[in-house]
Amino acid sequence: MFQNRDQLLAEALPAGLRQRRALALQLLEAGVAAVAPAHCTRRGLRDLAGRGLDLGRPVFLLAMGKAALAMAQQALELCKVESGIVHCFEQGQLGPLVLERCGHPLPVPEAAEQGQRMLAFAEMLGPDDVVICLISGGASAMLESPADGLSLLELRDTASLLLSCGASIGEVNTVRRALSRTKGGGLLAALYPAEVFNVILSDVPGEPLEVVSSGPTLPPLAGLLASDVVSRHALWDRLPAAVAAHLRSRPQDDWSEPDGLRLTTSLAADNGAAVAAVVDEASRHGLHLGRAPGFITGEASAAGAAFVRDARSNAGDGLVSGGECTVVLRGAGRGGRAQEFVLGALPELRGGLVAAMGTDGVDGSSDAAGALADAAVLSQCGGNFTAAHYLEHNDSHGFFGRTGTQLLTGLTGTNVSDIYLHLR
Repeated sequence: MFQNRDQLLAEALPAGLRQRRALALQLLEAGVAAVAPAHCTRRGLRDLAGRGLDLGRPVFLLAMGKAALAMAQQALELCKVESGIVHCFEQGQLGPLVLERCGHPLPVPEAAEQGQRMLAFAEMLGPDDVVICLISGGASAMLESPADGLSLLELRDTASLLLSCGASIGEVNTVRRALSRTKGGGLLAALYPAEVFNVILSDVPGEPLEVVSSGPTLPPLAGLLASDVVSRHALWDRLPAAVAAHLRSRPQDDWSEPDGLRLTTSLAADNGAAVAAVVDEASRHGLHLGRAPGFITGEASAAGAAFVRDARSNAGDGLVSGGECTVVLRGAGRGGRAQEFVLGALPELRGGLVAAMGTDGVDGSSDAAGALADAAVLSQCGGNFTAAHYLEHNDSHGFFGRTGTQLLTGLTGTNVSDIYLHLR
C-alpha cells in the first residue's frame, strides 16, 4: 500500500528505528484493509438481505463518495442491477451503471448538472421499484444540486470558507444540507415511493449516520441549524450574499417524511473497525496497544501534542485512536490534518514513533495520506527547520517532504476518516 516504503525503511536507518517503522506500516495497512469497500459492501448487503432485501430481484443502484466505485463493483457481483449512476473519480460505464467523474473536497464545475441527473433518475422510480444506495464519505462534495437561487460557485466558496475556519465536518455538512436539493434527505425524497436500502461506509467518527455525506438518503437530524454554525464561527459577513440571504430566510429545516416511507439502512464499517483492526494486528505481533477512548477531534496540531502526552502515560506498547481533526488556515503552505497532527506532536515526542494517516489516502491539499515521525526526524530539526516554523505557515507537507517521512499511498478506495498511532 505504501508507495514510498523503501524510502521510509532505508537501510541507512538504525535497525531499531527501521523495525519500528516497518511495524507501524503493517499496523496502518491492517487498519485500512479492514475497511476495504468490497468487503464492507458485501457484509452490508448480506445484512440487508436478512432485513428484507431480495438479492434475487432486479434493483436500481445509486452510489456516491470516495468508495463509490469499489462498492458498486461489489454490488454488481451480488445483485441483479438493472441500471444506475455512480458518482466517483472516473467517467464511463460499468456494466449497466453510468460513472460520473466528480470532485473532492470541492465540487467539479459540472456538479450541478450531475446532481440534477441523479435526482431525475430517482424521480422516475415508482412504488414497485427497489433501489440500493451506497454511501461513503466524500459525497457531500461529489453529489450536489444547489437550492433555488444559489449557484455552484457560491456553494464552493461557502465550503472553502467553512473548511478553512476550523469548522468540524458535522458543522460543514449542516450548512451544506441547508444549501442543497440533494442533501439532508433530498435524494431520499426524490426516490419516494420506491423502497430504499442504504449501505453506508461512515467517515464521521462518533456521529449519527445522517451526518455521513450530509445524509442524502436519510431523514435529516433535528437540532443544530446552519445559521447556528455560521454564527458560531462569525461568518455572516464573509459568506456569499445569496448564501447568507438563503440561510436567514430558512431558519428551520422544512423536510417532512413521506407517508409510508420504506427505508432500511446498514452500517458497513466505520472508523472504529479500522482502529480495532490495528489493535488486533498488534496482538498478532505480541504487542498490547492501548485504545484511546472516544474519537479525536479539534485543532490538529494541539490534538497531536495531546495524543503523544497521553501515549507516554499509557502502560502498553503504544496507543491507537481514530478521529478527524480540523486545521485553521493561517499560512499559505500545503498539507492536511493528518500531517499537521504529527507536526504538532513532534515537540512532545520523547521516544518511539507517532503516525497519522487518512484512510482515503489523501491529506488535505497534499498528495500524501499522512506522515510519521521518530528520532530520525527529530535529528534533522534545527535553525528554521522546526515544527513551530512550519506550523506557523501550515506547511506540514513541506516539512515531511523534507524529512522523507510522508505516507504515500495514492487513493485507497475507502474512507473512514483518520488513524492515529504511537509506538514505544
